[in-house]
Amino acid sequence: MDDNDVRMVQMAFVARRRNVHAAFGVTELERMVTEYDCTNLAIGSVLFRERIVPMAQGLCFGSFEADPFVIVPDGRIAMVDHAVRDAAPEFCAADSERFLEALATSITIGLEMELWKGRYLNAVARCAEAAGGQEYFKFGRMICPNPDSPPVPNPLDLKP
Repeated sequence: MDDNDVRMVQMAFVARRRNVHAAFGVTELERMVTEYDCTNLAIGSVLFRERIVPMAQGLCFGSFEADPFVIVPDGRIAMVDHAVRDAAPEFCAADSERFLEALATSITIGLEMELWKGRYLNAVARCAEAAGGQEYFKFGRMICPNPDSPPVPNPLDLKP
């Protein structure tokens, strides 16, 4: 890769500040998505929307693959099955701060894969605790990298 390619890849991880301020009293996720362009950010399969979008279940700020994440009225973070109308939400975190903390924990685990080998369920439990407790274990499993999985080959390293 040349220097321009490297800059382009690096720009994919930048959340640019917008000239707008979130309303007083909103959650950290609402503030983040409102005040920053997070559309280039991807943490595993977690993506962020361009803006907060009201839905029947709450305020949508992002998605996991095709399933939207919402901030429900009591402040918890839930994932809604996009394919099932009126599906019960799957709660992911106690609040927006803990949602972000769980994502940060999953990144840390990904950077420390060697330390977590043979301890995948412990890593998942750590992500769940960061999300607010073991009731979020399923979410922890969704976002936690598995240190026992074989590494994904870099396509640039494959020979034709």
